[in-house]
This record gives sequence, C-alpha cells and structure tokens, in this order.
Amino acid sequence: PEEGTSSLADLPLSHTRPVAQFGQWTWTAPAEGQFVVADLAGRVLSNEQAVKDQRLEWEAQGMHVASFVSNDGRRASWTLGAH
Repeated sequence: PEEGTSSLADLPLSHTRPVAQFGQWTWTAPAEGQFVVADLAGRVLSNEQAVKDQRLEWEAQGMHVASFVSNDGRRASWTLGAH
C-alpha cells in the first residue's frame, strides 16, 4: 500500500495507518471524529462518525483515499492501494 500524509502527531503511531489484511482495510480511530473513504474519482464509499478506539473496516479493492478529522480539528489522510 502507498502511504499518504499524516498530521495527527499527538496520536499513537499504532493508530495512524490503515492496515490491509484478508481483502479488507482496517483502522482504529485514535479519537472521536469523522472518517471518510473515497475512490480516486471522489465517490464517497464510507462516511462514518467514529468514537475513540472504534475499529473501522472496508473492502480493499482498487485505490482509495481515507481521511480522518478529529472533533478537535486534527487531520490525517492516506492514499491506499490494494495488492
């Protein structure tokens, strides 16, 4: 997978990168906030309000852009490609 940028410097590193396994991506929210997954054409595939430590999952097909904005304004995004 390709790694994008992350600006959630205050959050534990274990929470900052989605992981692909068994045909799906998983990510654990480090704080409360909004998590969005879109394809490269900009179509939103998933848009969820996450709570701290919530595990989010989505299918690993094609290229995706995942982004997270915490309720206190911290942001992170990743460009993800399935193997």
